[in-house]
Amino acid sequence: MTESPEPARLTIDDLLDLQQVSDAQIPAQGDRVAYVVADNASAHHERKPASRVWLVDTESPSPRPLTAAGTRAHSPRWSPDGASIAFLGNRDPQGPDQLFVLGESPGEAVQITSGRAGVSAFAWTPDGRGLIAAIPDSAPEGEEAEQAAGRDWLLYEDTSRLTRLWRIDATTAERAPIAHGDLHVWEFAISPDGAAVVALVSESPHNWAWYAARLARIDLASGNVETLLAGDWQMTRPAWSSDGRHVAVIVSAFSDQGMTGGDVMVVGLDGIARNISDGHPRSYLSVEWVDDTHLLCS
Repeated sequence: MTESPEPARLTIDDLLDLQQVSDAQIPAQGDRVAYVVADNASAHHERKPASRVWLVDTESPSPRPLTAAGTRAHSPRWSPDGASIAFLGNRDPQGPDQLFVLGESPGEAVQITSGRAGVSAFAWTPDGRGLIAAIPDSAPEGEEAEQAAGRDWLLYEDTSRLTRLWRIDATTAERAPIAHGDLHVWEFAISPDGAAVVALVSESPHNWAWYAARLARIDLASGNVETLLAGDWQMTRPAWSSDGRHVAVIVSAFSDQGMTGGDVMVVGLDGIARNISDGHPRSYLSVEWVDDTHLLCS
């Protein structure tokens, strides 16, 4: 009787070699899925692992990469007509996130931002001709050279570089600032008609200010800022109803950035808010509108 071979042992290297699949995005046509495949770990002295955007047809079992190996690409988002994909990344995996647009035809993605501070978030405008991006203020001249020389210490709250909203043309890459005063933007969502955004904003960009950020509507033409919701709680994931009359948002009294769960609040443009999950024996992490009167929460 032959002995069965010993089962292979799982090692640390096996775990580090695993790749993470995330952020599946489906266009309006429903015929394709873009998603991210990321390395599980980065090399020594590197903080950001490499990642790629992949594409698979819903009728085909053969996925293909849209971005090159050895780079960083993530957060793919389809244009409203499904003809283009925008994503964040950098050809140097350790560089700041920049905004890229990849058209329907095979080819190289076009980089449409190049600022030293990169891009923290973006969304397509409803007409598909442009994007709104949250872009941090650039570091002062000379700071990069100081860090490269080893003088990389940080002074707590020494600077107050705000993240501001910009409008970017998807074809020409021309960009223009969106006026909203000296407010730091933590998150935002564009209204269905493209006339406004709702954003979580604060006067300070420092981490402690996130805990008291308020929900505000920013008119993209005038720059007028109107507070819709403020209180002693943390907020995340603002989402417009399709008719543009209400905004849903997750609110919590015990969350930290990136780990936010709580109740679901629906806020009208008149500032009247309703907690529609009060008494539920669970915390919600995300919220999306199914139609003008129903929400999908997880």
